Amino acid sequence: NNRLFALLLIGLFVGSIYKVKEDEIINILVIVAGVVAGFGLLQLFLPLDFMEALGYSEERGINTYYLIDSKEDLRRIFSTMREPNGMGAYLMIVITALSAWLLGNNKKSYKYAWLLAPLMAGLFFTFSRSALLALGVSLLALLIINGKLNEYYQKYKKYLPLLMVIGLVGVY
Repeated sequence: NNRLFALLLIGLFVGSIYKVKEDEIINILVIVAGVVAGFGLLQLFLPLDFMEALGYSEERGINTYYLIDSKEDLRRIFSTMREPNGMGAYLMIVITALSAWLLGNNKKSYKYAWLLAPLMAGLFFTFSRSALLALGVSLLALLIINGKLNEYYQKYKKYLPLLMVIGLVGVY
């Protein structure tokens, strides 16, 4: 499967032709991910068979819905992706990219921080533990690379036990 490598080559080729600013790339990334996450969150309120109207079917090898423990009130969203874990991985990449941009941008870019909320909500409702774990690792690596880990640790260390309990409960 060489799709990711081919997409990388296409991206490099297009990037070498068109000079695009970093802010424009982040805007496009967040807008597309926002639409994907928004449609995924909408799936929580749509009928279970709604995706059949869009061409999803068991005959084509794509589930029309995902449930936790066969309970209809515990849906896993997947938006236009093939399955919830794939959507979780996609949102994890976008959230990490947006977080890196927010941390590295010297401008008052924190007005864009609210954009993390729908992306995080979408990631949460995929119920993808691997994507949540990967997000935690990637954000930790991002803080270490930027040298801000100690700063944030000193600022929020009183909340660390609560975050650890939430994290452990969320995994189980």
